[in-house]
Parts: sequence; structure tokens; C-alpha cells
Amino acid sequence: MGAIGQTIVFEPELGAELTAARAIPGKIGFWEFSNPGDEDVWVQFFDKREDDIELGTTTPTLSIFVPSKSGNDKIFPSTKMPKFTRALHLAATTTPTGATGPVTGIVANLILHDT
Repeated sequence: MGAIGQTIVFEPELGAELTAARAIPGKIGFWEFSNPGDEDVWVQFFDKREDDIELGTTTPTLSIFVPSKSGNDKIFPSTKMPKFTRALHLAATTTPTGATGPVTGIVANLILHDT
């Protein structure tokens, strides 16, 4: 359980299905993505409501690389946390802006904070 004003997100198999991480504005304090599969993956971050997102068509706000059999993690100092102003949705795909998911989903952990 997180502290007041904090949301902890765990998704054991993030893939090409859009995942709602938070429905209100906030900041990203931490992420950790682990890719057990044989394909490189990009995590797409969308600062939009779900109805405004179509994977493969809507340009993500941010897309980060997660190599096969590896991971990507980042802790942000409080003054440098990326902000999202609408909502935060995620997807893991085989290209930075695509709609095709990896054969094996990736493990996602995030800590989100109120603005």
C-alpha cells in the first residue's frame, strides 16, 4: 500500500491491451519494466483518456525501450517527475508507436504521485 497521494501500479503481463494506470492527473516517481521475452519491447505512455487512444494511430506521449531478456528502471527526484495532466495509460508493443504486442507480456511496476 502506498503513502497518501501515492498510487502503486503492478501489471504482471503488460502487452498491447491498453492499461489504465491512473484516471486522474499525477506524476511518475518510479518505473521498473522487466522483459522476460525474446522480443524487444517499447512501453507507450499516453497522457489521455482511454476513449482518446487508439494503439498504432495515437502518438504516445512517451515511448521507452525495454530490451529482450532485460529491463528498464528509473527513479525520478521529486523536482523532475514527469507529469501527466489527464490520465495515464500504458501499453507494451513491439515498435515505439505500434499496436502489436509482444508474445510474452512484460512486468510493469510504477509509483505515481498526486500533482
